[in-house]
Amino acid sequence: MMSNRIGRLEFLFWCSAPVIVGSVVFAIVALSVGAIDANTPTGDPKFRSLLAPVVLFAAIVILKAAVSRLHDLGWAAWVVVLAFIPLVDIVLFLILFIAPGQKACNEYGEPPLFLGRWRKPKQVAQS
Repeated sequence: MMSNRIGRLEFLFWCSAPVIVGSVVFAIVALSVGAIDANTPTGDPKFRSLLAPVVLFAAIVILKAAVSRLHDLGWAAWVVVLAFIPLVDIVLFLILFIAPGQKACNEYGEPPLFLGRWRKPKQVAQS
């Protein structure tokens, strides 16, 4: 069974990676279409509509990471709805960044092992 849990370090990665990638994409598109103009503070309206898919993609990735992190804590996925309440969202994300996950298996799978795909499997000693 594949685990639907991620640890704190992997959560940090999945929260920062889409923001960084989205910012780079946004900057490349802005410079290539010449949408940034010093005379208008908001820029070209057509360019602002190109920003929506980038922000939506980043939000979906971060929410999926939050659900997986909630599963690591043993909480249900619906708790992620609290991320849409002002001030409560800050507390929720602090909990997700600070609280350690459950060390044992829970109903959402095995405990996470960051970069587990690249680690060598442990050798079982034979007696």
